[in-house]
Amino acid sequence: MTTPSEDPDRPSRVGPQDDLHPALRGHARKLCSAAEAAARVRPGDHVFIGTACATPRTLVAALENLPVRPADVELVHFLTDLALAHDAPAGPATHFRHRSFFVGPDMQELVRQGQADYVPLSIARVPGLMAIGRIGVDVAFIQVSLPDGTTAHGAHDHAEVGLARREHDRDRRVLAGLSR
Repeated sequence: MTTPSEDPDRPSRVGPQDDLHPALRGHARKLCSAAEAAARVRPGDHVFIGTACATPRTLVAALENLPVRPADVELVHFLTDLALAHDAPAGPATHFRHRSFFVGPDMQELVRQGQADYVPLSIARVPGLMAIGRIGVDVAFIQVSLPDGTTAHGAHDHAEVGLARREHDRDRRVLAGLSR
């Protein structure tokens, strides 16, 4: 289940509200499948991908598996924990260009193949560079958990949601994958 931010005209994609977690009932009209959320990425978009254990794998997989992929999309990220299968014999496969600020196992071969650019940058500088437009972000894919004290991501939820709020304030699309 994913949550595209602020689209009041979008109908609910889930069943009756009684089936939802109480924390989600007020947001039912914003819920949709990962594939529907990924389909909101447009040609030429720069998509920020959440970091490390907060990597929204389901959203990234849905984007990679769209039947018609938007052209000229760039994925911008730090460590993407298993967002792309990197143990395949042919190496990792992606249909998009990547700009990575950290080269982890899933990015090493893509950098070698020229499908990803490595930009050495401190994570602390990213919000400021986004704020002044040096790092463009049109869409943010983040991973969140329910506010019920059972978070699997701890501080990452707070950091990712903070980024999402800044991006949302600039009329950007924030798509959140919900941990279960």
